[in-house]
Amino acid sequence: MHHKSWPTQIKRIFTFYRNHFWAGLVVSVLCLWVLISNGLVAFQGCFWLKILSYGVIYYFIDQLRKNQYHYYNNLGLKKSVLWATTLSVDFMFYIVLIIVSYKIKWIPHSIH
Repeated sequence: MHHKSWPTQIKRIFTFYRNHFWAGLVVSVLCLWVLISNGLVAFQGCFWLKILSYGVIYYFIDQLRKNQYHYYNNLGLKKSVLWATTLSVDFMFYIVLIIVSYKIKWIPHSIH
């Protein structure tokens, strides 16, 4: 593995993340809209939608841009590191979005 500085490797990971950032954001916003409309009772369905979307995103990026893995591997970043890091960041963003929305009262506890 190449010994590169962490800031450089993080930049490279976020360059990879740009491939699927918008798709993840659309799913997060869709889930947030469902939660705002239906309350926290919809959380489980939104959670599984988000998880399933990762499978779809992975499949399409993997098929459409499979040659990019050679580039990142030559820079010392394995495919598993790229995906684990970017999907973790995306999911943390999703959870923070839900928590903030809940705290500012956009998401009701339940529908009355």
